[in-house]
Amino acid sequence: RDPRDRFHALVTRDPQYRDKLGLATAGWLYSEAHARHNQQKFPQQYKVVRYESMVLQPEATMRDVCHFLNEEYTPALITLSDEPRFAQLASDPCPLSATFIGRFRNGLSPEEIAFIQAHAQKRMDSYGYQEEPITFTTGEKPRFYLSAWLPHKTQMIGWRVRHTLDVHFAERAKDRLQLTEQMVGSVVC
Repeated sequence: RDPRDRFHALVTRDPQYRDKLGLATAGWLYSEAHARHNQQKFPQQYKVVRYESMVLQPEATMRDVCHFLNEEYTPALITLSDEPRFAQLASDPCPLSATFIGRFRNGLSPEEIAFIQAHAQKRMDSYGYQEEPITFTTGEKPRFYLSAWLPHKTQMIGWRVRHTLDVHFAERAKDRLQLTEQMVGSVVC
């Protein structure tokens, strides 16, 4: 999903999330990197599906997914007619809505859009998410860097450091657990 729309959805659900732009951007980049890595490493077992494709072309997208999975396509996959939560929407061809695509344009500040694009645009381009033209006046640039760029960039760096440490210590904990299991196994035997 477009990271700008993703962030807008997070802020819509919880307005306090607006202060977590750096975390949201880092999270999207992390998720995208894993998706790209998995798709390259396991091309026969891993497929990335854009939210926008699913919403704008649900039948074609689901047919493609079914073909990838070697499964038969049925219209219930997009109408969700077998799902009780969507039963009242049975008259719609698909309960997914395009109204959530592009909402960031009216819901995010130019500073928020510029921050996301500055950090994620290269990866966004690979999914067809076009850059929104954002320009700041000479007077707005320092405010952008001090009020948006610096604190959110700090969040991104903090997120990456914490995640790296979590992964590192999780691997060490796993190694210690295996060693402990081996030691316990040798004592019990």
